Amino acid sequence: MGFKSPILQCNLEIDAKMKNANQNHAIGPYEAACLLGVHWTRVPKMAADGILKTRTLKSSTGRNRIRVYSFDDVEANWLDYMHLLREGQLIRRQRAHADLRSGMLNDLNAIEQHIDFYDAISVYEAAEIMGVWYSFPPRMAANGEIVARRLLSYREGGSRSLIYSRRSCEENAERARRLQGETHAGRPRHGL
Repeated sequence: MGFKSPILQCNLEIDAKMKNANQNHAIGPYEAACLLGVHWTRVPKMAADGILKTRTLKSSTGRNRIRVYSFDDVEANWLDYMHLLREGQLIRRQRAHADLRSGMLNDLNAIEQHIDFYDAISVYEAAEIMGVWYSFPPRMAANGEIVARRLLSYREGGSRSLIYSRRSCEENAERARRLQGETHAGRPRHGL
């Protein structure tokens, strides 16, 4: 029955380091919102204001739906917020969803392979690089042929958004080019 201080809890979370802390990981909008302690609709507004770095991934439909955010920018914004909160200089009210931060940090720490912010691509871009139909990259990721990860979102069921590593897709395409001279069952890749 101890007193639960949000500031103390946040200080303990700051000490918890992400795996591969020297990388700038790509994170999704819901993940960024939880780490910032804000509502998920606030994150795109913060990016539009230039507070967070964002990348919009290419789509086959022309409607760019998947955005990834820079983990480093999110952490820097959180540290600035905590500094202002500790110093008593916070102009606005406290962030309402700061309690979601620790759970999201645990979920992100459980991810085996993070994708760098500048290395993240969409399924359409992954298919273009490897010369396959856009339904193949999810299967290839499930088989361990390329690196991908599902963006976490607990809003209304699980997330269906996957981001892929450009580097792993280029390595897979190069491997396919080398093997193209050998006989294989099936049709050759169209983009190689």
